[in-house]
Amino acid sequence: MSHHLTEGNMTKSTLSGLAWQYTSVFTQALLQLAVLALLARLLSPEDFGLLGIAMIFVGFAALFSQLGVGPAIIQRSELTTTHIRVGFTLSILLSLALTLILWIITPIAVRFFHNDKLLTVLPVVSLNFFFAGFGVVAASLLRRKLQFNRLMWSEVGSYVLGYALVGITLAWMDYGVWALVGATLAQSALKSGFLLLSQHHPLRPSLSRPELRELIHFGGGFTLARMFNYGATQGDYIVVGRVLGSADLGLYTRAYQLMMLPGRYFGQVLNTVLFPVMARIQKDRRRLTKTYLTGVASVSIVCAPIGVLMVIMAPEIVRLLLGPKWSGVVIPFQLLAIGVLPRVSYKLDDALARALGAMYRRSVRDATYAAAVILGSLLGLRWGLPGVAVGVLAAVLLNYLLAVRMSLGLLSCSWSEYARTQAPGAFLTLVVLVEALSIRTILYANGYPAWFILTTVVLISAASIVGLFLIYPRIFGVYGVDAFSTIVSLMPQQRFAGTFSKWLQARTNNV
Repeated sequence: MSHHLTEGNMTKSTLSGLAWQYTSVFTQALLQLAVLALLARLLSPEDFGLLGIAMIFVGFAALFSQLGVGPAIIQRSELTTTHIRVGFTLSILLSLALTLILWIITPIAVRFFHNDKLLTVLPVVSLNFFFAGFGVVAASLLRRKLQFNRLMWSEVGSYVLGYALVGITLAWMDYGVWALVGATLAQSALKSGFLLLSQHHPLRPSLSRPELRELIHFGGGFTLARMFNYGATQGDYIVVGRVLGSADLGLYTRAYQLMMLPGRYFGQVLNTVLFPVMARIQKDRRRLTKTYLTGVASVSIVCAPIGVLMVIMAPEIVRLLLGPKWSGVVIPFQLLAIGVLPRVSYKLDDALARALGAMYRRSVRDATYAAAVILGSLLGLRWGLPGVAVGVLAAVLLNYLLAVRMSLGLLSCSWSEYARTQAPGAFLTLVVLVEALSIRTILYANGYPAWFILTTVVLISAASIVGLFLIYPRIFGVYGVDAFSTIVSLMPQQRFAGTFSKWLQARTNNV
């Protein structure tokens, strides 16, 4: 694929990638919510907590299992067959080596967390990232080519046939934590198989030194950044699991996973698509700056209102998705949900850093973030899970400010310009806050069921945002309007798209 696409073609490729990624993640979101609701009723908090402890070690080992091979393949301006062969060989060798290392350190994990069940669970779970290693290069090549439609089928197919089918079946048969273990292994194995079928590439081993050095130079910085970022994302899990135990960790992980839904289904999509796009236009700073600011404006408009809705509607969300025995999730979930916008937003900062090869600068920031998460979790322990959530939230806000500062420095962009991208989202959030809080209070006081309260608040909030846009489109700001205009212009119904674009242009001439 050419690396010299015009701005129009690049925009179409980007939006096509976003469309396929959103189709994938929203499909998975619906499936995951249904599976989560069912598994939460079939399994106990301790089952989820035990898997969470095991995944701490597996996740750490996975940082080194790829050594940044995937992102290095995407970021390189010139990619040869030898690079691909070396990348595949390196991924497999590292995955195999680290699987063996995890088996060896299992007794240490058992003693650290005072949990004998890890002795059997951890060695089996460790196969998860080994299976995933086979699909690293294939997935990276698909992302490099912006062929997100093939990625979608691999992700959705492996989730349905792997995680959902295997997990629910084993949980129904009362296998406890082994239902979750089997689900994750089946999903990883199937996904790698589907990826290799979707994207053929040379499988013949190679460790050619020039290509190996080139991949490791970028991958080393990426791995260092991931290692510190892993400390940030798992530091609170380690503290809670070590001090409060697996049952409390099960509650905390459910709160954390609920909070992460917008990040996984919006921010991660933008990160996945914009990283290869930014890598292609890394030398054109005007287009790169516009792409970045449009991304952060879109995140603000979408995620800031969602975050405030999650805080207000947390009791209903937890009750409907997890059931009444998970009431301990509500307060930690509310506190963590305050940080939804900064969590999603700094995924774009990470994509920008990767596209410009600024991985070692990013690693310094991630090290600060990891230290802040661990320190915040430790300081908050005296107040239980809510205290841990507050400590983690403070670390998230710190990382957000550091990430934005780094991005603006890389782009030579001003804070005032960045602030203008956040203004529309801030206003919409205020509208949703007042509206949702009022409606929920009235409906709850009159005894309406949780599903009715949640549905009503969400629908009215969404309708209000759409109505404000139709009445006064400029409320979305320069970058928000630009993004929406481009999406509309690419609709298959050209007559509608043309009419709507003319109306929007007339309403926003002086934005």
